Amino acid sequence: MLHLEFAISPSAVNTLSDLTIIQSRFGYAKGALVSQFPKGWFREVIERLNLQNEMQKKKAEEKLRIIKDQSLISLSRVYNGKTWLEAAENSHSEERFHRIIDTSAVANEYIKSILDDLDDDDFKFTTEYQRKSTSLAYAAKALLINAEKVTLFDPYICSTNIGSMNVLNQLMLYCYKSDVEFYIFSDEDRKPSWNERKDKLVEIVKTMPKNIKLYWYSVNDNGSGLMHKRGLFTSKGGLIYDRGFQEPRDIDQQKLFTDIAPMPLQMFEADSQLYNSSTNHENFRIVYQWCSHS
Repeated sequence: MLHLEFAISPSAVNTLSDLTIIQSRFGYAKGALVSQFPKGWFREVIERLNLQNEMQKKKAEEKLRIIKDQSLISLSRVYNGKTWLEAAENSHSEERFHRIIDTSAVANEYIKSILDDLDDDDFKFTTEYQRKSTSLAYAAKALLINAEKVTLFDPYICSTNIGSMNVLNQLMLYCYKSDVEFYIFSDEDRKPSWNERKDKLVEIVKTMPKNIKLYWYSVNDNGSGLMHKRGLFTSKGGLIYDRGFQEPRDIDQQKLFTDIAPMPLQMFEADSQLYNSSTNHENFRIVYQWCSHS
């Protein structure tokens, strides 16, 4: 997945300065996340914080709120070990963490002793992914696994295009919640007839994961270019897909790389407002809409 997963021992987060490092360097918009390892990681951090006065407590509360909303990820890892470090290394052997931070650790290539030891090189993430459907979907794993609502926008995505539907299906397979709503926004321009597209959507539902409810919107942006962007987002953040969500038919073309990048926070907030709005406005008119569940 694009987002880097850092395992940070609760014992390594003691001060307001430690919280400041996490707030400034981690987040879905920054491509780096803090693993909730163990499950009660956030509670343990709160219990261990060493704050000197009421002003520090108020600052810590605000930082903790932002960290909880924007920087944590839970991959339901097994916690198995006599110490936090042993449990983290055991989990790392099953599925790699990007970095492990623990005050009792001996530093090496992927383990750091304190948060201050992290530098810019520790936060370099991959932005190039092959155009095959599995690769395009895997990039978004961190956003999808705990999502209850996914919004995807791409002017060229079409239910009659096999490549588009292959990518869409792979994205849905990373949605692990029992009920997930998928909202798709596509440009109405240069598409087959709506009846043809709607018939394909009916067929797609038959093979779609049972936990997914699909909502499809065909949009006219009145030539404003508003629908030119391609990306997806959840309640946590988003990704920008440079070439959109279409897997080429040609196998060799699938092996070529495309750019995928974290969606900046300002763009995420603007797109959330645009695509979550239930009303049309001047440069965004819904022409057709369809839902898989009545």
